[in-house]
Amino acid sequence: NNKDEINDNFRKIAADTGIALGNIKYIIDGLTEAGYILKANRNDIRLKNITTLLERWIAGYRETLKPSLFTGTFRFPDKQAIQNWRSLNLQLIDAAWGGEPAGDLLTDYLKANHLQLYTPLPKNQVMQQWKLIPDKNGELEVYKQFWQKTTEVPAQTVPPLLIYTDLLITEDPRCIETAERIYKKYLKDEFEKD
Repeated sequence: NNKDEINDNFRKIAADTGIALGNIKYIIDGLTEAGYILKANRNDIRLKNITTLLERWIAGYRETLKPSLFTGTFRFPDKQAIQNWRSLNLQLIDAAWGGEPAGDLLTDYLKANHLQLYTPLPKNQVMQQWKLIPDKNGELEVYKQFWQKTTEVPAQTVPPLLIYTDLLITEDPRCIETAERIYKKYLKDEFEKD
């Protein structure tokens, strides 16, 4: 989300990303070994091959990170809640929409049929505040938020990169088309710079 932060000191990177300070060096070293870092000079580090890095991140997110963030699948006691998802109080659970609802909000193109939500709150607190019922066939998937919120993203959604990724990995043609729209509008300039 913030590729220029690679030039920040390790403590700031750790604080901004929520990654343990001791792991930052390993991450930077791994990116260097994989050919994703260009050291212009001692104080100027840049990411390179970022389109390939994005592809690797998407695969890693799908296979490793997203499953580790899964909190549960739920249904609403009120059957109309899924149709009225836009009116749900996100502030009550410090949450943001991902996947289909976020794609709908950013593009006004995709009608959300399946809801994904990210929140830093524990499962029991989310269930209590929204009166959710655990249901493996429910319409709402809840995930643990893993990034620091900033004012750069719309208040109701996760960052566009995550929306793009969530939609892309569904393998649903309508979601993939929406992901492509999000990429063109929010990500293309960043990922296709010379």
